[in-house]
Amino acid sequence: MVLDMNLITEKKESLGLSHKDPFQANILELRRLNHAASEKMIYHLVLDLQGSSIQYEVGSCIGIYPKNDVKEIFHLCRLLRLSPTTPFYCERLERTLTVREFLYSHANLDKVTKKHGELASLDPEFTDLQQLDHVSLIEMNPDIADPIVYLNALLPLLPRYYSIASSKHRGPFRVELLIASVDYEKAGKEKKGALSRYLEEIDPESGTLDIFYLHNPRFTVPEDHGTPIIMIGPGTGLAAFRGFLQERVHQNASGKNWLFFGARKRLHDFYYQEELEEYIEAGKLILDTAFSRDQEEKIYVQHRMWENRHVLWQWITQHGAHLYICGDAKHMAKDVEAMLEKIAIDLQGFSPLEAKRFFKDLRKEKRMHLDVY
Repeated sequence: MVLDMNLITEKKESLGLSHKDPFQANILELRRLNHAASEKMIYHLVLDLQGSSIQYEVGSCIGIYPKNDVKEIFHLCRLLRLSPTTPFYCERLERTLTVREFLYSHANLDKVTKKHGELASLDPEFTDLQQLDHVSLIEMNPDIADPIVYLNALLPLLPRYYSIASSKHRGPFRVELLIASVDYEKAGKEKKGALSRYLEEIDPESGTLDIFYLHNPRFTVPEDHGTPIIMIGPGTGLAAFRGFLQERVHQNASGKNWLFFGARKRLHDFYYQEELEEYIEAGKLILDTAFSRDQEEKIYVQHRMWENRHVLWQWITQHGAHLYICGDAKHMAKDVEAMLEKIAIDLQGFSPLEAKRFFKDLRKEKRMHLDVY
């Protein structure tokens, strides 16, 4: 057999550049970033990119494939009366692997579909499938007629996406991420997100993660280094803007950098505080913070925007500032956009429709950028 060296080179050059071709990255650092008394666990994660094809840009993302809980996998195998080492042909992957390998890396063990309810002979009148995971479903209805068909109906274990929290100029073969632990309740049990649990259990000295790079050319620093930027990123939305700041410092950008950051408590949740304060002392950053639980009345980033509305509006309308919003899409982004429109109405005399049109036009001009999730 003759090997096609072009195919080998192509494979090597694409490693980590697609969700279909992930790179197994060694963990260089994994530590809790916020105080132990904080209500949510936040991780600072550093990954080694040596051997991959990833050359990232700020504002882009890293996808991480999580792994499922081994104890839950073995429990599910017992319920299905399957050996974890049983060879299993996965129709979706079009290949054979063991049941354990499939459940560990390729199956969503939480989301139950109507198909699974049918295979488990679930009462058709039971419609609240969102409250069940697969263990609880099979415990309720243990007689699964065809476990292999049941496994093939499992949804894929999808990657989790995280904004890159560093500039490649700080180290070309490493990437830094800011990750919030996810906790939730399902089937009457307190559970953790698959990656959250995996990070708690992994050995930071020898652990690895399967990752890939997702480029986002619409969310990055301006090409003109003299352009001022306004960054609104509470919580883990700060991640991308830490990368922005590192990049702008490397560029020796003359444009000013203004960050609105918020979290629950200053003492517990001021991520990267020392680094941000160093930028302030060096004249590289203007910072406004909102710690919602540090006073009786909750204060959020949009309140700080209103307090600074006159200068904020000048930056946007007179100095050509680029505006960036990163973080929660469900509440924060909507509240921030509503505040921007309120400022436009107050200071420019716009009608609500005109305010919306103004920021729509700002997006068309590629001066307003959102990365929300």
